Amino acid sequence: MFAVPGSIDSLRSRGTHKLIKDGAKLVEDAADIISELVPEAGFVPLQDCSWEAAGGKGLSRESGAVLALLAGEQMHIDIIIAGSGLSSSQVSAALLDLELRGFIRHLPGKHFMRTCT
Repeated sequence: MFAVPGSIDSLRSRGTHKLIKDGAKLVEDAADIISELVPEAGFVPLQDCSWEAAGGKGLSRESGAVLALLAGEQMHIDIIIAGSGLSSSQVSAALLDLELRGFIRHLPGKHFMRTCT
């Protein structure tokens, strides 16, 4: 639920102010709505995760290899393990690292997708 606040002096604003008090999302511009709807729709805003950007943040060799594999569409963990040449535990650790950094997203069914360019 969204609500646009009104003037504190206007009786007509009481309804929207009550909605905000009851937990409605305060809307000041379109970005407020988009920030709520984008995750619900399954889309994640893209960020820069080039090797230069990610490497500057201490990305491990394993995480870099997994991130490079996820350059295309979503991929199942078994495909990532086979394609990376890493052990399943190394891939799992790399996937967790990348997810915590916001570079990938864990999808249902052990699928993963890149959330950055």
